[in-house]
Amino acid sequence: MYIKQVDSPQGTRDQILSVAARLFSERGFANVSIRDICDVVGVAPPTIYHYFGNKDLLFQAVIRKTLSLKDFRIALLSAISEESNPENQLAVFVKFYLMHFPRGFFNPGMFLQDTTNLSNVSTERVMEEFEAINDISRKIIQDGIASKVFKDLDLELTSVYLMNLLMSFVLGEVHYFQNVDFSKASAIIIDLFINGVHQKVAIESKESLNANDAA
Repeated sequence: MYIKQVDSPQGTRDQILSVAARLFSERGFANVSIRDICDVVGVAPPTIYHYFGNKDLLFQAVIRKTLSLKDFRIALLSAISEESNPENQLAVFVKFYLMHFPRGFFNPGMFLQDTTNLSNVSTERVMEEFEAINDISRKIIQDGIASKVFKDLDLELTSVYLMNLLMSFVLGEVHYFQNVDFSKASAIIIDLFINGVHQKVAIESKESLNANDAA
């Protein structure tokens, strides 16, 4: 089955990447040939060799495109920038992360079958992109602590806890959950987490405990 070929070189390259990503995911790297990709895209093998060199380099190009959080990070920052209060920023961060994190980032069909080929792709860039996302959460929590909106918590541990909590939901959707209302899930996480870090809640809890002790 052929995909209608577009005229622009960039369009052709993007089509090849898209088809290759799907086939690698469905069949695994070893079970997909250049000819298989050509048959779907509707191009001759020299076209793929022109853009990517060989199948290994094509696979690496697919990984680089799939394992990218750049667009997500930019959109996340844009959404957060509309809020000035750390509490509201944290709520936006949680909801946006759950609703819009690119699920293809954890493509089990491709990445679990092809760990040998993945070893040829630098993981440093992926970790750097993840760290850039983590930096956003740390900045929000840090600002909340500095402005006394949040309790004086351990910044690193609080950020790690938040990111692990969010990632558990994302991975859960990819591997286990079906038909989960992530809008409701984000509301629950926001409520639990913000009540956990909020300075006002901590003060009220302490006053309540003191009152009970006095009684």
